[in-house]
Amino acid sequence: MKILLADDDLVSRFVLQRAVEQLGHECLLAADGEQAWQLVRDCEPDVLVSDWMMPGTDGPELCRRIRALRTPHYTYIVLLTSLSERADQLAGMKAGADDYLTKPLDPFALAAALVAASRVTSLHVELERFRSEQLDAREQVLSHVSHELRTPLAVIHGFVSLLRDGIGGPLTAPQSEFVDTVFRNTNLLRRMVDDLIATGQAQVGKLWVDPAPGAVGPLITGVVSGLAAAAAAKSVTVEVELCRNLPPVLVDDQRIEQVLTNLLGNALKFTPAGGRVVIGARPDDRHPDAVMVSVADTGVGMAEAESMQVFNRLYQGDHSAEGSRKGLGLGLYLCQQLVSAHGGEIWVDSEVGKGSSFSFTLPVACSVETAEQERTAWRAS
Repeated sequence: MKILLADDDLVSRFVLQRAVEQLGHECLLAADGEQAWQLVRDCEPDVLVSDWMMPGTDGPELCRRIRALRTPHYTYIVLLTSLSERADQLAGMKAGADDYLTKPLDPFALAAALVAASRVTSLHVELERFRSEQLDAREQVLSHVSHELRTPLAVIHGFVSLLRDGIGGPLTAPQSEFVDTVFRNTNLLRRMVDDLIATGQAQVGKLWVDPAPGAVGPLITGVVSGLAAAAAAKSVTVEVELCRNLPPVLVDDQRIEQVLTNLLGNALKFTPAGGRVVIGARPDDRHPDAVMVSVADTGVGMAEAESMQVFNRLYQGDHSAEGSRKGLGLGLYLCQQLVSAHGGEIWVDSEVGKGSSFSFTLPVACSVETAEQERTAWRAS
């Protein structure tokens, strides 16, 4: 196993390292809690043996951070300390530790703890494998169903459109309202089916984009207009902030409209009545050859651990506003895939109780000639 040893005392670290290596395990060493935290994220050790008392980030705080990650990888945590009160042991367990050893170190107790750690981590690996298989099976079913639904949904959408246009005869006011409700929900189902199909394409590397020089401003205002009714129904204010003289960008209009619709739709879903959403675009301060688009809300927000997972396929948050519909967990995953296919990047800044800000970049089309060259390169890649 890969074992991370965290202790601010050099002699204690040496004793731990020698004992662990004699048991045939690989060692990683950290001189304090912050260094250990970095190694946990970078190297994903199987076991962490951490001293309780360390300057800055101590053992219990390190435990809490690791358990908040919620990653598929499980790190078994052993706290090592001279504290012997049972209340201290309980506090360590509540912080997220799996086992507890007291100083001075007993090599046999350490060996026993590592045997237990091996069993637990093996179980977690097996559980994660089973979970992954279940997700794959779910995706296969959804992909098959989505293709089967596409044709009948297109037929329903076509005939409902005829009714709305009065082709089938005049409608009464109540009938028009009923038809509009069917039309809105049919469009919702079509978007969900399109998301499912696009996800399948992304998984096999066939999610194509066709970027061309264009303006992102009209796409933003178009999406805002399309979701105006949804915003009004939730009493959420939507504001558009576009910098003047934005340069043209390389953009597949249909695909980026899909990204904007997902981001604005999520902002509306996670923002309670009376809240505010700001969507806009401006030059990217970090990269002069890119334009940054952002969607910021005053909704429920997310913890750091959740922010790290929102772009994962099939991930669903637990903090939607009351009465909101849960989605398929594909929208943000597709946003990431589509933005990446444009040569941009997407990220989120969020704080619980204050809201979230999703941002992504699109490359600037310096000239029509340069843009056409890049467009051709994308098609060939």
